[in-house]
Amino acid sequence: MRARDGSRLHTALGGAFLSLAFAFDATAVLFAVAAAILLWGMPARRWALCAVAALPVVGLQLAHNVAISGNIIPPALNASVWSDPTLPLNAASTHMFRPHSAGDYLGFAVNLLVGGKGLFSFTPLMLIVAYGLWLMWRADAAKARVARAAAASAVAFFVMILLLQNDYDAKNFGERRYVDLFFLLCVALGPALVALHGMAVRASARLVIVVSIVVAALGTVAPFAGTSGQSGFAFGIAEYVALVHRAPIQGALDIVLLIAVVALVLRLVPVTSTSAVLP
Repeated sequence: MRARDGSRLHTALGGAFLSLAFAFDATAVLFAVAAAILLWGMPARRWALCAVAALPVVGLQLAHNVAISGNIIPPALNASVWSDPTLPLNAASTHMFRPHSAGDYLGFAVNLLVGGKGLFSFTPLMLIVAYGLWLMWRADAAKARVARAAAASAVAFFVMILLLQNDYDAKNFGERRYVDLFFLLCVALGPALVALHGMAVRASARLVIVVSIVVAALGTVAPFAGTSGQSGFAFGIAEYVALVHRAPIQGALDIVLLIAVVALVLRLVPVTSTSAVLP
């Protein structure tokens, strides 16, 4: 909408892709924050074009919600879906939307950023992304607008997770809801990587990338496991060791494929000292 030539086609594609994100995960409706920031100051017909392009998929998704649960509200947010005492999710429903103290929320925030479900502890690549957003924010108006759009949606996502489902005791590897944000936030990777100077800094960036890939790979072994509050790293490593004992060939293939992915990514990473550009 903004980073390219601002044509009507790009505005329509933006609305269409926004609706596809919503269809895959209802929480992606928060990407509308990014769309609003990108469209701000544009003629009303551009806003209308974006909305019209999103309507077909959004309409189909709402119809699906009605067919599944009798309400346009996403089934996961529909209380009637959780209220059946014979369902395994019923017990969890009593803990949803419960207010906590300020100290509890602070603990949840730490946990969601650098703790057992932390964005940065499980994906240190986001440190480079944060640097890229800062660079874009200080650059020209177009880049700054894109940075604001990505950052605003990320903050909205984080607040929603914090207040509605902090996942402190969830039995999953890391905070799975962050996956909605990664593709949006990674628009800042290009400006960050090409702005790095010095051999040590560039080597550190590559190390952060490798660690992020390895940690993500560990999460694929057992994405939903462990006990409430248990570190994802602990049960992920335990599950992989069990996999090696159970199926050593598969365990060895996993390592080979991981090395291949890491090598390919490092080959493609543009860690140079050239001036930053918008991806």
